Amino acid sequence: MSLELKIPPVILVVIVAIVMTIQAQFSIMPFRLSWLIAGGIAILGCGIIGMAVWQFKQAKTTVNPLNPNQSSQMVNTGIFAISRNPMYAGMAVILISVAVFLGELSVLIWVAGFILYMTKFQIKPEERILTKNFGDDYARYCEKVRRWI
Repeated sequence: MSLELKIPPVILVVIVAIVMTIQAQFSIMPFRLSWLIAGGIAILGCGIIGMAVWQFKQAKTTVNPLNPNQSSQMVNTGIFAISRNPMYAGMAVILISVAVFLGELSVLIWVAGFILYMTKFQIKPEERILTKNFGDDYARYCEKVRRWI
């Protein structure tokens, strides 16, 4: 069974955050930063996601990550001129904030795992569908704008 487009990204973020929290209990590389810094990083991640969702809503296209074939518009302005996947980038930022909050450097490996998983099982399948739906316009967009940041 392929994992492509199967696990909602928000659920994956929750799972990774839980695993990070469990691992932090066995701290091997602690660092101490303020919960205030972690909160600021989380707000940044939420803001990035919020801007992207708002742009999708303005374009009247789907934000459902499990059905990218329902996309009715290609959004390539605003935050989407910086990243092709700002919602997923925002989720990664939130996971970084969890690592800062936990004060455990080693849990950052899970952020890298999240990025690798999302790239293989969510983003690349979405890109195949969007290329099919939007053709050369999407291909040109991919040439100009990076996948993450």
